[in-house]
This record gives sequence, structure tokens and C-alpha cells, in this order.
Amino acid sequence: MSKNRRIGSFISFMAIVPVVLVMSGCQTLNWNEKWQSNFIDQMAVARDSQMLKNLVRMRYGAPPVFTTVGTVTEKYKQAPSQVSLTGAVSSVLGSSVDNSAQSENNLLGQVGIGGARETTVQYSPLVGKELNETMNQRLGLETVFALTQSGFSIERVLAITVERFGPALNAPFASGPTPDDLPEQEEFNKYEEILVALRGLRQQNKIRFLNASPDEICPSAETKKEESSIMACFLDENDCLCESSNDPQWKKLTNLLKAEDSKGVLMLTGSEAGSGSEIKVRTRSLFGIMHYLSQNVKVPDGDREIVKTSKIRNGGGCGEEGEKRDGWDCSPAGQRFEVVSSDTQPRMICSGPKTAEDCASVVARHNGHWFYIDAKDHNSKATFALLTKLFEIQISGRETNQGVFLVQ
Repeated sequence: MSKNRRIGSFISFMAIVPVVLVMSGCQTLNWNEKWQSNFIDQMAVARDSQMLKNLVRMRYGAPPVFTTVGTVTEKYKQAPSQVSLTGAVSSVLGSSVDNSAQSENNLLGQVGIGGARETTVQYSPLVGKELNETMNQRLGLETVFALTQSGFSIERVLAITVERFGPALNAPFASGPTPDDLPEQEEFNKYEEILVALRGLRQQNKIRFLNASPDEICPSAETKKEESSIMACFLDENDCLCESSNDPQWKKLTNLLKAEDSKGVLMLTGSEAGSGSEIKVRTRSLFGIMHYLSQNVKVPDGDREIVKTSKIRNGGGCGEEGEKRDGWDCSPAGQRFEVVSSDTQPRMICSGPKTAEDCASVVARHNGHWFYIDAKDHNSKATFALLTKLFEIQISGRETNQGVFLVQ
């Protein structure tokens, strides 16, 4: 074959290869990890930011709005204008004099195809009579104490879900919009003592909560199970003792609750009409929990005149003046939850070298400010996780979706 014919054939080969590569690339292209679907992150951000946004809205006196994420769809669009072929060509052709010389043709190249990802989130508003009843209905004792045995600390659960435990009150008027007056600090202290006593017993595996009648566990116990009751028993080697205990922590708890130790058993009831021997436990509704937690949204100084602040009576409150100015910081919820604010957007990627910038686990924008939970505040993050779990429990199985919003 003459040298000119070999050159012509090679040029034709080069003209065809890019087309073949591009066409095959459309069918066999393996997208890089950065293009892979990330549905979990999308839904988690939508859920968490909505919950935080509603807490901030409630602190500002605005009603919450709830939606649920129905689907998250991601589409990939190839951009033809971004198709490119790069490479190098080398050729060693045989001489016309010596046709026996080897002919070597090399094509080294790479096809690049640009693309764009579009994420569509389908939101369904949660409305309707059933939702309102669910959000305003007090939590059942079974739900509350089941959470204490599923990984959440007993003091955290009872700090936000209960407004009365026996004789101790946990800011019952904070279950609605900001009350006019802050409760006496002594009230918070009494309630906190009960939480500390329960935590000590739980950490040493000395107490168990059962949705059962005492006769089923301790037949000789002089108590009876009423509707919506939970039995708390003192444990001895992982079983209910079923007799009076001299354990100092158990004694401290019964004294704080002003209850008689009936064979190591305490009956907790959610009914206000319970017998005198039962310990009345009044829970909050999900709305009540959110109102209570919203008191610990730290409002910027410029917005303090447009939000309601409870008055501190008799010089109460806690901490030094200016440090804990609103007094809610020392409430049982305030000791376990805080939302801070900033005029600049905090970082959401918190790995890497430490910097002076704020780093957040969840962020919401409201009234020109950024509100967030500090990524280093593990106490607040655990309480926020508990709140989202309660929300999921309360709305599960509810037929409340009406209409669809598509955000693309």
C-alpha cells in the first residue's frame, strides 16, 4: 500500500473514532460518585430544617407549618455542548522504498461528557382535623416510657415531654405561647431533683417501667392498675424486688414524689382522677413540647422587641445577669437544648482544620438571621433527635396529605 493511501486511511479512521466513542459513551458511561443519588441526605435536610424553622417561628409568635417529603427524584441531563475529545496521535509509516517496513498507528484519547443534576423534592402539606387532634393530644405514658427504654436517657425524655411529675411542676404554662411570667426557679429545681434521682437509678439498673398490673409482677403489692398507668418497680438483680427497699436512691425518689413504697412498686397514672396512692404524671402534647423548646431559641438583640419575653419574678432566673438573661436556660428543657443565631451563614461541613467559623448540624433562615444548632453541642443535638422521633411517632399512619408541592 502506498504511503498516501495509508495516510488517507488513517485520517478516515480518526474521523470515525470520535463519533463511535461519543455514541458508545452515551450508553456505557459510568457516572462519578458525585453524581450518585443522595436521597437520604435530601430527606434528612428537609425534615430537620422544617422542624428547626417551626421552632424559630413559634419563638417569634408565628404558627408552625408542617409538610412531609413524599419523594425525592434526581434527573441527569447530558449537556451536548460539553462533549469533548482530547488525546494524542502518533504514527510510524513504512517507507515507499521499503514496503516491508512495519506500519504503526496509535490513538490515545479520552471522551468527556458534561452533565447536570436536577433534584425534585415532592412536599405534601400536613393539614386536617386528624393532624390537629394528633398534635394537640397529650402523649400517652406508654409512648413516653417506651422512649426511655429505647436509647434516650430518662431525664431527657421526661425533661421535655412531662409538665407534672407527682408534686413537681415542669413549667406547665410553657406548653403554649410564651407565658407572661417565668416559673419560680425553685419549681425547676424540684423537678430537676426528680430527674437526677431517676437517672441515678436507671444508670445502676435499679428501676424498670412496665405497662403491667402489680398483681402480674408482685401479687402481694397493695396497689391496683388503673387505665393509662405505668408501674415502676425497684430492681434486685434485674428482677422486681417486690418488697420495700432501703436503697438510698430509691428512698430519695419516693420522698421527692411524696409516695409510699408499696413493696418496691410505684404506680404512675396519666389520669387526674387517679387514686391518692398513684403518682400523677401529666404529659405534654407535641405542640406543647415544641412551644416549650422554642423558649430556648436565642433571639438576636435586634429582634428582642418583636418577641415576647417572660418576666422573671422575685429576682429569679438563673446565672449571672446578661449571661442567662431570659431565665429559661435553667429550665429542665433549657439545660438540654439551645438554638443559637448568627447574621452570617454557618458552615455545614464540619470536618477539617478547626476554624473560628460557626459549624452547624441543622440550619434555618428566619427574619434575616441564621438559626442553628451548634455541631459541637451534643446535648442539644440529642434533644433535637428526640423531638424529630416524637414527631414521626405522632404522625405515623395519619391520612393527612392534601395537595402536593414540587420544588425543583
